[in-house]
Amino acid sequence: MASPCETEWWTGDTLIGVKVDIPEELREPLAPPKRRRWPWVIGVAALLVAVWLNAAASRIFQARDLALSGVGRLETVRQDVNIDAVADGELTADLEAAAEDFETAQSEVRSWLVSPLRLMPWVGTQIRSADALSGSAARVATALAVASADVEALATVAAETDRVGVAREALAIVQRTKQSFADLDLGPAGGLTRSLADARIRFTAELGEASDLLDEVEVAAAGLAEFLEGPTTYLLLAANNSEMRAGSGSYLQAGTVEITNGRIDVRRLRPAGEILLEPGSVEILDDDLAQRWGWLDIASDWRNLSASPRFAANAELAASMWEELEDETVDGVIVLDPVALAAVLAATGPVDLDGRIIDDSSVVRELLFDQYWEDDVEVRRDRLQDVSTATLQAIDRTDIDLVTLAKRMQDAAAGRHLLAWSRQPVQQQAWQSVGIDGAMDPDSLMVSVLNRGANKLDSFLTVAAVLESERGEQGRTVTVEVRLDNTAQSAFPDYVLGPALALGNEPGTYVGILSVNVPAAAVRPRFAGVESLVASGSDGSGQVVAMWVEIPPGEQLVHELVFELPDSSPTIRIEPSARVPGVIWSAAGANWIDAADALVDLSAGTVSGEVLERAIEPIVFEPDPISNPVAPIPFMRVDGDVETTIVVSWPAVQVGRGVDVWERRDGADWMQVGADITDRELWLTERAREAEYCYRTALATAPERFSVSECIVVPAALGFMRFPGDPDDYFSASDFVGSGDLDVRVLVAPDRWTPEFWQMFAGQYDSNPNDRSWRFGIDIFTALVGNFSEDGFVDLGTNQEIPVSFADGRRKWVRMTIEPTEGRLRFWTSNGGSVWRLLGGALEFEPIEGLHDSVGPVYVGTDRPGSDNPFSGDLYYLEIRDGVNGPVIANLDFRTPDQLDTASGRWTDDHGNVFRPHGSGWEYVPPEAEDGGGG
Repeated sequence: MASPCETEWWTGDTLIGVKVDIPEELREPLAPPKRRRWPWVIGVAALLVAVWLNAAASRIFQARDLALSGVGRLETVRQDVNIDAVADGELTADLEAAAEDFETAQSEVRSWLVSPLRLMPWVGTQIRSADALSGSAARVATALAVASADVEALATVAAETDRVGVAREALAIVQRTKQSFADLDLGPAGGLTRSLADARIRFTAELGEASDLLDEVEVAAAGLAEFLEGPTTYLLLAANNSEMRAGSGSYLQAGTVEITNGRIDVRRLRPAGEILLEPGSVEILDDDLAQRWGWLDIASDWRNLSASPRFAANAELAASMWEELEDETVDGVIVLDPVALAAVLAATGPVDLDGRIIDDSSVVRELLFDQYWEDDVEVRRDRLQDVSTATLQAIDRTDIDLVTLAKRMQDAAAGRHLLAWSRQPVQQQAWQSVGIDGAMDPDSLMVSVLNRGANKLDSFLTVAAVLESERGEQGRTVTVEVRLDNTAQSAFPDYVLGPALALGNEPGTYVGILSVNVPAAAVRPRFAGVESLVASGSDGSGQVVAMWVEIPPGEQLVHELVFELPDSSPTIRIEPSARVPGVIWSAAGANWIDAADALVDLSAGTVSGEVLERAIEPIVFEPDPISNPVAPIPFMRVDGDVETTIVVSWPAVQVGRGVDVWERRDGADWMQVGADITDRELWLTERAREAEYCYRTALATAPERFSVSECIVVPAALGFMRFPGDPDDYFSASDFVGSGDLDVRVLVAPDRWTPEFWQMFAGQYDSNPNDRSWRFGIDIFTALVGNFSEDGFVDLGTNQEIPVSFADGRRKWVRMTIEPTEGRLRFWTSNGGSVWRLLGGALEFEPIEGLHDSVGPVYVGTDRPGSDNPFSGDLYYLEIRDGVNGPVIANLDFRTPDQLDTASGRWTDDHGNVFRPHGSGWEYVPPEAEDGGGG
């Protein structure tokens, strides 16, 4: 009978048992027993082998556990990577622990107990793989730990180090770390046990993630270093979310910033409405932008630039516009809105603007709402300029918290509140790497509401969107229900409510464009029940559909967007809108405010993304519409009758006493000129001409709380021709106007900008011989008006329909342009006669071949003899050009007597046109006599 001898040992994950049957004949020999030692030797050897195998297996199992622990630590570190964790060194300890795990694991598989197993075919493969994998993992983890410690040290000294040096050192850290990843050996990949293969797969994934992250950081650091080292010139566009466009607020200020050796020089920002370009002067090179949105004059009006959310296309056009305007080449374009300014102020601390303290907690409300208590447009425009400039200049301080700045700017960038584009490839790659390039992906979906009502109501337009999908035979039908709630209140400032009456709407009515960008694969995107669209078609990598909307205050509008998606496109990326507050989204059981993008998997019915994972704090805007939280804002004007008198007024406020008023002339110290004033106006007489005066007001109970100051220059004395409003009193000159495009510019001060009947500055509109050609003036709706005719008989043209809102008797530059073959009539205003602001939009008509070529005289002070539309007021200058911005063909100038022939009373302009007086009621007031009156 055989008696078994058994032993067992572990190798890898396998328990190996050995059972030996000893034959009976060997146990009971026929010959007399003798002492034999070799069975004992075999037994002892087998026992030793078993012990060795158990010890080796233990080392291998321990190495496996350590390797898996190290991989787990790497996975945890990747999930926890953020600016705070890196700067505070929180990741270094985990990375060092992971490196120690991998190093110990390698030591275990390289021990003398395990090394002999390398000779075994299958077992040796496992050991060699574990050795190589743990060694490479230790190398990677150690490099990452060193990099983390280096970045922590760099963040500690960043505030005392020049910014270029910080960027260059960050780049060097990344490059050193990447070099340590070179030539990694992960050992054999085939024939591994399940746990070893899983560890290899997981580490390979983490290695790929780390490599990708380092690549992105390297690109960002290289571009940032080049940007900071300079010299770099960027066009800066200051946007305001109170008047939204697509994926950005409206660009209301423009200027340049120059960066050299890390220093930021912010040049003067200018109101976008004052630097409009002539239509057609800049070509829109992007076909989709031109075809979808060219009708909005996006190449001439900065405020319409972001009708599409594709920032690269908008920025390239903006750069071309700036170069046309200023003849200055820029390296790129940056957009900042109040949310981005708040991010900067969180790191730099508050800024002081003439006694007003603006910090990160107040700047959004200040620029989106509070500033609109001011009555003067120029002061409001200056507020955004002042805050933007002061905030960016604060970055130049060396004591700012760069870690806080980076963190807050990261959040702002996630919501499209900071955008950048560059012509320089290295810089553009950096902006793409950090996600501020504003690009749309082929699977992107964005809901935008473009304000077209000349108001500031976007903070009070609640936008909610619900995305649903239904599986069909050919794919999925996707619906996006968009709800728009207008919460505007009558207590809001007039400028917030907008010029609704001029547009025929109730004050506070939201007029705009609902625009939705949909994925490239979307089939038949459409608004249910809506046939008329303002834009439809391709928009870069995706598509867009857009329609007009009009929402009275207190009402809700609901529209449903529908499109189909093939099965090959199961995901939709919902992009942030940059609205404040953001769009409220619902999809697949999740709800969020679009402070960052989110990915909707239609097949799995899930939503993922940074906005959900990182719980980005949404920006909520809840202003008190009744209380004005700041000191009253001054409104200043020159008296219409006596230009050396300045009138200062302010909104009514509830204060214990009156209001104090200060004056400063030509940069001198502030001097109080009125105390405890309860009237609504303060009249300051006998001011020096061509001198600048600045005013500010304060609550008497809190004199340190000054409003922003406002400045005005008392105008120089000018001569003018006084017309009495009599049809017999006018000037005329022989015809010099052709039948093509016409450009008429007038410096004029009507007695009333709101006349009881139409009044014409100039024209050729004689009806008796059917010789009507053109005329330009004002109508009873306080608007500019222009008429023209193609055949001399039929009236064409209309009034502008948006009030000019000038005080009666106020001197102002106004302009009319007619383009017959383009079917376009436009009106303009200007402060100085050089930079023109389009008043409203273009008035379109059916194109005609040209104006009637009148043979009659050109009349000034009326449109024809015996007219019922004579002009009443002061006319300073009349200029007529052959074509829009074409050559000047007449420049009648009453501002000086240089063109006057005193003997005949005739005026001969610089182009030889002789203007003859008619009647006797007109009066010429030369410059030296003007101080006694005149507008």
